[in-house]
Amino acid sequence: MSFEINGLSDFQKKIEKLEQFSKNEHSVSFRELFTDTFMKSNTSFNNCDDFFKSIGIDTEEQFKAMPEEQMDEFVAKNTS
Repeated sequence: MSFEINGLSDFQKKIEKLEQFSKNEHSVSFRELFTDTFMKSNTSFNNCDDFFKSIGIDTEEQFKAMPEEQMDEFVAKNTS
């Protein structure tokens, strides 16, 4: 049995970019890391904004305040 996973090469490039930056202090936004193409292919959402709005996150503070377990459960239910 074989199967194809789409979007991993783009994701791998992003991870490699993050790895290069990890030696210094840099930040990468969710939108840069999780492109619209990636989100459409691997989640039930069109983009990061839709993903966060659906769970009730509108600000960085709300994201930081969300319990990790709650986010993990949401991700597990809504991503491939």
